[in-house]
Amino acid sequence: MKNLSAALSVISFICVCVLFGLYFKDKKSTPATAAVGANADAMKSELEMAYQKMGAYANEMQEKVKAGTLTQSEQEAAGKKIDDMKESFLTRKQTLSDQLQKAQEDFAKYIKNRLDSFLTVYNKDKGYDFILSISQGTTILYENKALNITNDVAKGLNEMSKSELEDMTKKK
Repeated sequence: MKNLSAALSVISFICVCVLFGLYFKDKKSTPATAAVGANADAMKSELEMAYQKMGAYANEMQEKVKAGTLTQSEQEAAGKKIDDMKESFLTRKQTLSDQLQKAQEDFAKYIKNRLDSFLTVYNKDKGYDFILSISQGTTILYENKALNITNDVAKGLNEMSKSELEDMTKKK
């Protein structure tokens, strides 16, 4: 009966590993993860390494269980170790996911603050009462294309970035 418990622990761990593999398979970057790409890639690599390590250990223990080379206490210890590895893995995955979400939120705030700063300066000359963002899913049913300032905003933000970069290099 205890052999069955250890074997089921190994099988449940392998199932978690398969689900992890399916979760990361074909994941595409969002604009925010592209901005924090190196950090996101490092997080993914860390999880993949942990996944591979756990998978190798689980496979090794499964082979030993099949071959009958483990004592009852070794099987129980292996089952506990697999459960601990699984718990540690899931906790770390959640922690990294939370960190990535925070980085994405920080990046979105940074972009919003830059846009707000630029639009404040831009609108001093223009005198608009509203500057709306039009994206898929908005409730604006019609727009006058002649009033679209998207190109002006993009050009201004690019110039602002170049100016900030020049200022930083002058300070060095």
